[in-house]
Amino acid sequence: MSSVTIILIAAISSALIFLIIFLLKSVLFPKKKSRIEKNLKSGKYGAAIKDAKSILSKNPRDSEARYLLGKAYLADKKTDLAFIEFKTLNKTAVFNNPATEIEFRTIIADLYLKFQQPDEALKEFMLLNKKDPKNPKPYFQAGQIYENKNMSDQAIAYFQKTIDATIKRTAMVYL
Repeated sequence: MSSVTIILIAAISSALIFLIIFLLKSVLFPKKKSRIEKNLKSGKYGAAIKDAKSILSKNPRDSEARYLLGKAYLADKKTDLAFIEFKTLNKTAVFNNPATEIEFRTIIADLYLKFQQPDEALKEFMLLNKKDPKNPKPYFQAGQIYENKNMSDQAIAYFQKTIDATIKRTAMVYL
């Protein structure tokens, strides 16, 4: 065999191996993510955590796996670990689904409050007010934070927005 033939066989073999690995990853990872969601729903939090960590060990920037890991930690009552995951996710996440982003921002805002970081929580509530303006909870939470900071004018404004959002939400139910 000539050296050109050997090089050609090696190149084709390498391309084939790369293609097989790529296909396996694209087939296995989605199944793993759906398995994480299934484990979360069925209360198998340890298995969900293990699977999410496995995905993140291969791709630390996988936002969906990090989000699911944070949710698994929350469900397993490991709020400190969930908080770390959600803060990491908050730095890099790009959300394709608005409902997921609203859920994420609600969770992280509540965690910021739990861990005595009201300024960070306020930023998240402000984002939630823009993303989900008909939801009265973020307005109320922002009002409470301003009230705790003795900023009465801002607190009153946000409590008024809470009332307005509640009225709008209630009116939509009856229409």
